[in-house]
Amino acid sequence: LTTRFEQLGDHADLDRAIAFHHEALELRPVGHPDRSSSLNNLAAALSTRFEQLGDCVDLNTAIALHHEDLELRPVGHPDCSSSLNNLANALSTRFKQLGDHADLDRAIELYHEAHELIPVGHANHSSSLNNLAVALSTRFEQFGDHADLERAIALHHEAPELHPVGAPDRSSSLNNLANALSTRFEQLGDHADLERAIALHHEALEL
Repeated sequence: LTTRFEQLGDHADLDRAIAFHHEALELRPVGHPDRSSSLNNLAAALSTRFEQLGDCVDLNTAIALHHEDLELRPVGHPDCSSSLNNLANALSTRFKQLGDHADLDRAIELYHEAHELIPVGHANHSSSLNNLAVALSTRFEQFGDHADLERAIALHHEAPELHPVGAPDRSSSLNNLANALSTRFEQLGDHADLERAIALHHEALEL
């Protein structure tokens, strides 16, 4: 049903999928080995409906479900980093909607924890790095703390190294770093940042 909704956009399919996910969760009470999976499935469907209709009740419920899921996947669990990212993503979305800086701060903490758990070479290392860098850049835009911008730039510097020439995400990584350097140029006026940003954009265009 969720797949059909994604293809055809019929909200009745999404509503029905959410109802089924609710039923599945009720059949997997606390202690059930598959409860975490049901929590995530329901949270994902509710997040999708929030993106479509903008009802914050759906988003808040998804956040609560991700919180419970994280409690079931503590540090040491193989899926802990995934749960950290899921909750951080939902909190970041709520920050964009409501502007509560506590949500952004908590999202950054969670992204940092997730990034620490994912070793270089892991399939999700690059996306985790980017999530943290983007959140730090957002906080810099809100509060102007240059430490956040410097940290974001350092993280974006890592990304092209993880995406060598020929990698499908190299262009995106180059542009992210260039944008962060451009932001620093606008703040501090160091032309070296601007020149480097231009060079990175050129390289990205050639890919």
